[in-house]
Amino acid sequence: MKSFGFTLLLTVFLFAAVPPAQALEQYWTAEAGFFFPDGNDLDPGINIEGGYGLRLIDLAPALSRHGSSWSKVGIEAGAGYYHAEYGGNGGGDIDVIPLTLAALVRHSVNSAFTLYGGAGLGLYLIDNNLPDRRDGSSTDLGAHVIGGAAFPVSKSVDITAEVKWRVAGHDADGAVLTGGVRYAF
Repeated sequence: MKSFGFTLLLTVFLFAAVPPAQALEQYWTAEAGFFFPDGNDLDPGINIEGGYGLRLIDLAPALSRHGSSWSKVGIEAGAGYYHAEYGGNGGGDIDVIPLTLAALVRHSVNSAFTLYGGAGLGLYLIDNNLPDRRDGSSTDLGAHVIGGAAFPVSKSVDITAEVKWRVAGHDADGAVLTGGVRYAF
């Protein structure tokens, strides 16, 4: 429960830390796609998530004095939901709510798209209803890696394509493939 409290406190801090007038780039993102469970009998499922991000130099302006590379580094707090069903005998399913925090590095390839990648930690609220007595709820600390591309539609709106690999335990590990929209302000 301490981990959940810390994650919640950190998320609130990120929302309140930078007044909008000072922030050079903040954004909201919404994504939907598929969850591909790792190494168990779960069928592919669904994934939806959203997040709030900002550049690290907007949070710590002193970093801008150490070179322009810091303008490519960002922090993103996110929350979501993913679900998969057990296709074998006995039925069952798994529901997961990830609360995550990630560091991302962005690289603008050209005016048509930007690549990004990163890693982070998360608190995963897991509800198993699987055969073989693997039922119950748990809260686990997990990790994830991210890779994706953003394609600008306008000055403040991007279309995104992203893949994540999550390690969360209790049959919640796997890949997530999403498409979404990011709105910068």
